[in-house]
Amino acid sequence: MAYVLYSQPQFFRAPLGDSLDMILDEALTKDTLDKILVLLPTGRRERYVRRMLVGSKFKRSQRPVAGLPLFTLEKFVLECSRRLLGPRQPRLISEAYSLALLEEAAGKAQLPFFKGTQKELSNAALRRLGNVIFGLKEDGVSPQSLRMDLEEAADDDDGGVDRARLADIAELFEAYESALGDKLADYVRLLQLTTDCIGGKRDTQTLQILKSPDSLPLAIVDRWQELWPDKQAIILDGFSEFKKPEQEFLALLGTAHFHTRILLDYSAKNGPLFANLQETVEHLQDVGFRAVSSDAAIEEEADYRAAEHLPEVSYLRRWLFNTEQEIHHEGFNDNVMVLALPNRMEEVRAIARLVKHLAQEQNIPLADIVIVMRQPQIYSALFREIFNAYDVPSNVTDRFSMAKSPVSIAVFAFLDVALNGFRRQDVHRALQSPYARITRLERGRELELDAANLYSVALRLRISGGARRGGAFAWVSRLEKRIDYLKRRAA
Repeated sequence: MAYVLYSQPQFFRAPLGDSLDMILDEALTKDTLDKILVLLPTGRRERYVRRMLVGSKFKRSQRPVAGLPLFTLEKFVLECSRRLLGPRQPRLISEAYSLALLEEAAGKAQLPFFKGTQKELSNAALRRLGNVIFGLKEDGVSPQSLRMDLEEAADDDDGGVDRARLADIAELFEAYESALGDKLADYVRLLQLTTDCIGGKRDTQTLQILKSPDSLPLAIVDRWQELWPDKQAIILDGFSEFKKPEQEFLALLGTAHFHTRILLDYSAKNGPLFANLQETVEHLQDVGFRAVSSDAAIEEEADYRAAEHLPEVSYLRRWLFNTEQEIHHEGFNDNVMVLALPNRMEEVRAIARLVKHLAQEQNIPLADIVIVMRQPQIYSALFREIFNAYDVPSNVTDRFSMAKSPVSIAVFAFLDVALNGFRRQDVHRALQSPYARITRLERGRELELDAANLYSVALRLRISGGARRGGAFAWVSRLEKRIDYLKRRAA
């Protein structure tokens, strides 16, 4: 662990530089797990730590553990707001819901610059504007501050600000906030609302107060005491970024009666790697957090082209994302190989063959092999398919796309049947799903519907389906007529 931000009072006996695993081990040993909270950046990380805690607790006591003190930061904010606001708490909406509200707001707003002569924004323009507005919210920018920028731009004649574009963005921002109303909140609004309920509006005077713990308003300390009366420590681990509203919330967290510890994989000696955390570290130190670094000093060489270089690990830490000068480390010549292949599929096949060779011929455990890519979303499906074909076990950490999930495809196939009026291709696709089993009773026996036979019959009888061609009624009518015809012919 390279960097630790913490507030008093101290709770753990373990040194400040200890990892989360060591902190939790101490809590399990002393049976103080119910006295702490652990905040993690993602649900995946939360589930991993939860499994680890359950296993460790069971090994020690042979008893199950309940009520584990694990939250993502979003879930923690949601729980704080629930305790603060009770029934007045606005409902937290998803990203998809936020985009739908933005679309509704865009329909009501004028937006002369972006709409032009059109009545509605295109989907592409709406997504770009959504990214802008949601990004502004994450940076702590409000519609009011945009309006102030517009007023300042009106007095500025150098043309440095595109006022028409900025005016449309401000208007859409205001319309979106109005669409949220008092009953709905996205994550940033809920975070700001919770922060305001605990410590009031963030301003220069409040930040000066936070720097002097002895002069803290009693209301802030009492509010944390009311929210989490039995907690003595909160640990944040695994974060690589904090948005501006999150920084303000953490500033208040440092004023609580319990010990707060933020563990960061960050060091100023790492060059540009995670340099985005520098601003967060400085801001939290400004509002009263103390800092300690367990980072070993990196011994730097004057001449990076000399025969003797830094140790490889130290060299990578300092220069992997080098933008300062052209340097080389000859020690990596035997460890780095560059291959060029014609397409992504061939890349993945080559990697699969290499991994299989390393595992079988060089006895390297698969758990020690890591494959990293810049855009995992365009490779993950290929890795799942090709590694399976090569019998190479793998754990692809990129989220599985719901649009490609067999279960989702099966569900939407049946929805398409109903929505599109029983089109022949939709019926065939739905019946081919391995997750659906449609049966009928015939002479006391349960028989499964033969999807291939039904499709073949539909082709011969020219049943195309669709709402315009009678939908389900056309299927039933055409099939019944054919059955009657065959019965008369057989008689």
